[in-house]
Amino acid sequence: WYVVGQIDATDRGAPQRLAFELTVARLSDPVRAGLSGWAALFSFIDPQAGTYRAAERRVWPPRSPLDVEPTQLRFQVGDGEALVRAEDWILEGYDGSWHLRARLPSGEGVDLDLRSRRPAARFGDQGVVDYGGAETMAWYSWTRLEATGTAYDGKMVRPVQGLCWMDHQWGAPHLEGYTWK
Repeated sequence: WYVVGQIDATDRGAPQRLAFELTVARLSDPVRAGLSGWAALFSFIDPQAGTYRAAERRVWPPRSPLDVEPTQLRFQVGDGEALVRAEDWILEGYDGSWHLRARLPSGEGVDLDLRSRRPAARFGDQGVVDYGGAETMAWYSWTRLEATGTAYDGKMVRPVQGLCWMDHQWGAPHLEGYTWK
């Protein structure tokens, strides 16, 4: 999952642009060629203050979904719903309506409701991207999510609104030697 957004705080005169990104990814061990864990990265950007801050959370090695502690990375996906949780970072939703909450140890973060104004875009052939041979991944994007909620700029809670983009890719490709451009 990738969620990227630009949001504006308008509570103190001229709008102040803020930005964030939450990425949650499966990591694999190339030696064992199996699932080795999960990682989540959250970053917060305040261009006016000239700050970029980021933090990462990992669950390594993976555990059975039944063994995962509530403070660890947790996934629940079914009937179109998803809950992705990395400690207190949460992305949950259904069919174009999402809630995202993440905060860095330094205090910056977001608590946003995201609503799609367009249907999800599916990539490749009906949402399946062929990387050659048996290497395929499913991929869709919500390209225009309206965001409302609050941002924490490290000093105070600010009401915000803006636009976000969310990608979700999944599958089990072994893209050895593949170069992203």
